[in-house]
Amino acid sequence: GSVPRKERLPDSAIWRWFENTVESVMQRHGYQHLLTPIVEPTPLFVRGKRGMTLTDFGIDFEPHAKTMLAELRLMSDGLNAWHSGTSGHLVVGTLITASSHLVPEAITHLRQAAPDVTVEVRIGSNATLFPALARGDLAIVVGYLPRVDLPAPTSPGVPHVRLSHTALYDEPLCVITDRHHPLARRRKLALSELQPLEWVLPTPDSAAFAAVGQLFRDANLALPARAVHSVSVLTNIGLLARSPMLALMPRSAVEPFVKAGLVAILPLGGLGNAGTVGYSVRAGRPTGPLLRRFIEGLHKATGQAPARRR
Repeated sequence: GSVPRKERLPDSAIWRWFENTVESVMQRHGYQHLLTPIVEPTPLFVRGKRGMTLTDFGIDFEPHAKTMLAELRLMSDGLNAWHSGTSGHLVVGTLITASSHLVPEAITHLRQAAPDVTVEVRIGSNATLFPALARGDLAIVVGYLPRVDLPAPTSPGVPHVRLSHTALYDEPLCVITDRHHPLARRRKLALSELQPLEWVLPTPDSAAFAAVGQLFRDANLALPARAVHSVSVLTNIGLLARSPMLALMPRSAVEPFVKAGLVAILPLGGLGNAGTVGYSVRAGRPTGPLLRRFIEGLHKATGQAPARRR
């Protein structure tokens, strides 16, 4: 596509800007001047009637350039953090499951030691978060770990990067409803008598959907036909407040609303787990002090020592 006017620089100027950026970061922390070019000058753009467009090499180079710029930012943040120990920038990716308790606890732990740190939290699905982690846009992803029999999600144009996964706990499923629902007063229920009712279920692309499907198959039941698919906690709670629906959700996501008296967990046993919750980082990369303290906070929030990696 065309390049915005402010970015229409001659190729030589682009290379000079790139090398000057690297040199600036390195000199800031006492490293020597780079004496040889990082890359050989190669045309990235061609001029046409409608402005500048990327060459074939430029198209191929673009995802790598984004990765390099992300690495430069991470390197600069890491070096700054090492020098000051109390500031920097940490970008965390998370699923909604981990965002209500686990991530806030870890951020609080981090900010107690580094009060000037800037933390950016991005919520998404594994399908978007893992490619972002591979590109270097995220320092860590907290949420459901990919199943061991399935590869982590990838994205076109993203370099293949091995990820390291650490398990924290298994997330149980539960069925909830509004606290005024007649079923909330029952002491014993069976999944078979609830299946014909209206449900809120995870979306088919969510990490918990496979577990939900297995739950109904194990009970020799079909998935509820009268269902809304949503992974938005607030949307789900709003639906329960407005209609006599049931919602199948991760327990940790609903516990704050149970404590607030908004919803009730129905007495159903044997629902199994939505998946294993943990964190993922890029394998073979050094862990800076900010990320290390954040990870300490994750373990503190679960009351566990560092868990198994896979």
